[in-house]
Amino acid sequence: MSQDYLIENNYDSTIKRRFSYSSHFSYKHQAAAYANQIPLNNQIKGPAEEEKCLTILYNYMDEAIQNSQVVEYFTSWNGEEDLALFKKRSIHCLDIKNPYDLVIEDRELWEILLWN
Repeated sequence: MSQDYLIENNYDSTIKRRFSYSSHFSYKHQAAAYANQIPLNNQIKGPAEEEKCLTILYNYMDEAIQNSQVVEYFTSWNGEEDLALFKKRSIHCLDIKNPYDLVIEDRELWEILLWN
């Protein structure tokens, strides 16, 4: 599992500065999750590894939203992070009730808000 899933922040210690994972993000602090087991909306299969990865992401996102009150959430294939968005929306964090609610389309961006 450790090779299949990784969350890292956007600080490069070699150049001692932050970078952006995508031009679509508007906040300074970012994190990326690389996972072979997090599906896009049309690829849900349901194995135990998929649910475990989604649960880790769900818990991470829940903590992040509680700490920052707003989180941008975006998916894309590697190398396509700056291509045009297919969909953008704002949602309330209470609309995310379980880990599978985080399964979204390729190049979809959500702004998840703690408060309305």
